[in-house]
Amino acid sequence: KASESKGKSAQLEAPVVSPDSTVRVGAVRLWRDYEENEVAADLRYKGKRLQVTGTLLGVERDYEGRPVLHLLSGNPVFLTMATLDRAYLPDAAKLRKGNQVIVRCIGASREMRMPQLEKCMLLEPE
Repeated sequence: KASESKGKSAQLEAPVVSPDSTVRVGAVRLWRDYEENEVAADLRYKGKRLQVTGTLLGVERDYEGRPVLHLLSGNPVFLTMATLDRAYLPDAAKLRKGNQVIVRCIGASREMRMPQLEKCMLLEPE
């Protein structure tokens, strides 16, 4: 439980920009930033390369058959959604609810109160 609470608190930390311009942010912080001010969050995240750490709540396929990770946010209904490339189907099939995941994606704004991440790659935990 200590590692679970540590993981969740890390997801709330302020975003950090890496030397390669990747914005590192937790899924909970990303969701909260969009909830607080969608316009400001779009300026910070939309179209940018993001590395997002989050707790997995589920995996589905989208209308094109790509795996979509549902990441814990600040709300039990409206989640952070990370759409993976089809090449990651075998990796997505191994994931389980509660896993800590790291994805590298392009920020794609918010739809239906849920931050959208696209063109995601699943990374190994650091």
